[in-house]
Parts: sequence; C-alpha cells; structure tokens
Amino acid sequence: MTNKIWTMLRAFITIFVWAAGIYVLSRFEYLIAFSDIDNIVGMIPFALVLIGAAGTTALLWIKHTKHLAPVSAVLLLLVVLSIVLFPTALRGNWWYEPTG
Repeated sequence: MTNKIWTMLRAFITIFVWAAGIYVLSRFEYLIAFSDIDNIVGMIPFALVLIGAAGTTALLWIKHTKHLAPVSAVLLLLVVLSIVLFPTALRGNWWYEPTG
C-alpha cells in the first residue's frame, strides 16, 4: 500500500510542477507570443522553466541509488539554478552596470 501511495504522490507532484510551469509561461505570455521571440536572451526564461520541470520530474521518478547519486546531484543543481535565475532571465539584465 505504501508503494502505491508514493507513486500517486509522485504523479500528483509531477502534474503540479508541469502545470505550474505552463502557468508561469502563460502568465508572462510566452505561450501566446512564442513566435515573437527573436533572440537567445528571450528564450532563456522558457528554457529555464523546461529545465526546472523536467529536472524535477526526473528527480521524482529515477531510482535513487549510490550509482546514480552524481546524476541526482546534477539534476538538483540544475533545478535550483533554473529557479534562482528565472527572475533575472525575465528582466534580461545579465550584465553588471556600475551606478554613479
């Protein structure tokens, strides 16, 4: 019974993560104006949402063994970086401009 509950919980979290990703992309009009993106800086937020959702899904469903620990660590790092860098990617301010 515990295995069935854990599988259902992972499925629910996976659906929630992808739904949240689609919501964020639609909230910032990436889904309705996707063809208007004409440079790589405009694609970065879209890519970060995909990396975050796919990485979370992979972390939930892979078998966590000692052999796959490096893969899990890299996936976790990618998910965290995609979440941390997303606001900067939306603003597009990647370059430091000194004030004063």
